[in-house]
Amino acid sequence: MPWTASLGRGSAAVAALVALLAAPLSATAAVSADTAALAPAAGTSELVVVVPLIAPAEAPTLLDAALLEEYTAPDGMLTERLDAVDGTGATLAIDPRILVSIRLLGSTVPDTAAAWLARLASLPNDSFLLRFADADVSGFAAVDALELAAPLSFQFAVDAARFNELPEPPAEATPDPSATSTAPPAPTETPAPEPALPPSDEQLLFWPHGIDGLEWPARGNLAGTGLAALDVAGTAAVLLDSASVDDAAASHLSIDGVSVLASNSDLDDLLEAVEIGPFSASGTTSREAFLAALDDRLATSVGPLIVTASRDENTGTTRLASLLDELERRADVDLVGISTAMQTAPSTGSLSTEPLGDAALRAFEELVSAEAAVSEFAEIVAEPEDFRADHRLDLLSTFTAGTVEDRVGITVAAGTAIENAESILAAVQIAEGSDLLILSNSTGLPVSVSNALDVAVTVTVSGRPLRPLLRLTGGPVEVTIGPGSSHTVYLPAEAVTNGQVSVLVQLRGAGGLPVGTDRVIQVDLQAQWETVGTIILIGLAVVFGAGIIHNILRRRLQARAADSAADDETSSDD
Repeated sequence: MPWTASLGRGSAAVAALVALLAAPLSATAAVSADTAALAPAAGTSELVVVVPLIAPAEAPTLLDAALLEEYTAPDGMLTERLDAVDGTGATLAIDPRILVSIRLLGSTVPDTAAAWLARLASLPNDSFLLRFADADVSGFAAVDALELAAPLSFQFAVDAARFNELPEPPAEATPDPSATSTAPPAPTETPAPEPALPPSDEQLLFWPHGIDGLEWPARGNLAGTGLAALDVAGTAAVLLDSASVDDAAASHLSIDGVSVLASNSDLDDLLEAVEIGPFSASGTTSREAFLAALDDRLATSVGPLIVTASRDENTGTTRLASLLDELERRADVDLVGISTAMQTAPSTGSLSTEPLGDAALRAFEELVSAEAAVSEFAEIVAEPEDFRADHRLDLLSTFTAGTVEDRVGITVAAGTAIENAESILAAVQIAEGSDLLILSNSTGLPVSVSNALDVAVTVTVSGRPLRPLLRLTGGPVEVTIGPGSSHTVYLPAEAVTNGQVSVLVQLRGAGGLPVGTDRVIQVDLQAQWETVGTIILIGLAVVFGAGIIHNILRRRLQARAADSAADDETSSDD
């Protein structure tokens, strides 16, 4: 009996995760060779339906246990999506955010989430992994910055304690009562099981059942330069829509040497209408409109016809499930995986999309610079690599394909990402303060530094008087500021003479990296007041002391006078 059988409630989920993580990382994609090799039966047309398995765009970058339990419940959105494709020939486009989030939970994973992942892995459907958070790569490819469209690491989110659950040791064997020997059995040592190791990034992303190197940008956003960049990056094939290519009837094209699969744009729109609601603009049901258009396209399609379901997670999965079920039952339609289309002979074609506009290109070029600045800025935080990795996932989530399906959307997303980067760069600042009045020769200039990040930062604070009226007697002061807090640093200073002086105060990170905005502090030096104050205090002390002495002497004189009067009275009595 395997040790996983002895685990209690919740541990079966861990066993399922372990089984999914234990597959060899060198495994190749499990494309259905039998399906690809079979020619369509006479009188049937091949149809590819691509269905995305994605999380809501508004969900956090990494899904927590509560959300996953909600999404994978019997009536959860991910369960309903899986129900829709189970038993059909639909091709699955999987957001790796879901896989990573489930696996990161380790022993705390909800049973429903682990069972969902195991069920997904058991399906024979063609599948491929999307970019993390279903991010659109079009803009990054246009400015040759595809490295920004991939996660750096997930180790910042790994909690080792979630992977230390040990299975119960196996129970001792019960002696056989029919045995005749009375000799005690030889003792055997059962080695203690080793705790599970936290998963690597490769294991968290591992999907042995998928087609490698298939890219699916958002509709209409990829231009010629972007396609070339994807080719250089080693992309096996790119899934576009027919409106983006010059041959609307072809489903597989070779464009500048790149393998391009093209879904039918009109059918994509009609399928989305089926998912959204029951009626089309013409008054017929959306389902009837889709099926009528499908029959027309199947009659003229070159190779398997490709249709893609909506990448908006709020569309109606129930209606999609019903449609897929009907297509499976039709004798004249053969629902096949996308690998079948990939293995057909491509026709030569070209892209019909216009290059990204100047505004979009400028936005992405500015974004590349902003991301480089954030990467450099990360050196001041406690764990720079973790900070960069976390930020990269936030960046990818900004470009979720379902929210950037046009040139305006992709430009707006770039602007949002730039604002996010700028807010990080401005999170550590010298707080603006009022002018300072210094009344002593030696003092400390107070400088308040604030940190709006959720991690600690370490910076050095330095100052430079702009007039020789003040001299800073110490060097830069290093300070660590906790997350969401501020700290006041005192720069040792000495007044040379009286007057007003401006002091330039700066923050620097590792290697002299400028941090935040430099500030100028106005200082009013009135060092003579220290001497005047000392004289006044001495004078007050003298006056106060003289008063005390005067009172003592007066009381002594009064006492002597009283004694003398008493003596005179005694003498007169005698």
